[in-house]
Amino acid sequence: MMAWHEPGLLYLDPATGSIALQVAIGGLLAAMAAVRIYWGKLRSVFGRRDKAPSGDSLTRVSERGHSAAH
Repeated sequence: MMAWHEPGLLYLDPATGSIALQVAIGGLLAAMAAVRIYWGKLRSVFGRRDKAPSGDSLTRVSERGHSAAH
C-alpha cells in the first residue's frame, strides 16, 4: 500500500519579516556590545607585539641605587 503525501504549504505572515528584522538588529547590537566590552582583550590578541619591553617595575632602579626587587 502506498501513501500519498501532499506537499505542505508555507505561509509567512507580515509579522515574520518584522521579527526577523528585530532578530538581525538585536544580534548586530549584541555583537557590537561584546566588541566594546572586550576591546582591550581583542586588541592585545590581534595587536602588534612590541619588540622591546617598555620597562619592567622589577628592573627599575630606585633613588637609592637598588633595584625594586631587593
